[in-house]
Amino acid sequence: MNEDITKKNLDQSIELISEFKFDEGDYDTIFEKFQIFLKNSENHDLFKKISELNDFEKEGDLKAIMKKISKNIKINELNNLLKDIVENEEFVDFIQDLFLEKLL
Repeated sequence: MNEDITKKNLDQSIELISEFKFDEGDYDTIFEKFQIFLKNSENHDLFKKISELNDFEKEGDLKAIMKKISKNIKINELNNLLKDIVENEEFVDFIQDLFLEKLL
C-alpha cells in the first residue's frame, strides 16, 4: 500500500460508512472480527490503546466509535492499522461483503 490516510479522508470515510444501516447482529460481528484481528496483530501497543478506549460495547453507533478511534489514535498508527487490515485478506473480504450487502 503506497498511499497513507489523512485525517480529512478518514473523516470522509467515517461519514460515508455512517450512511450504512447496521443492525445489532452486524455490530456484534464487526466488533468480534475486529477484536480477533487486533488480538492477532503484531502491533500489540495499538491493540492495547484501542482496547483502553472503553464503552465500545455500549456504543451502537459505528460513526461514534470510528470518530473516537480517529481522535485518540495518532494518524501514523492508523496508517499502520490500515496497512495491517489491507494485508489481512479474510478481514478485508468480510468488510467488503458486509458493505456490499448494505449497498444492495
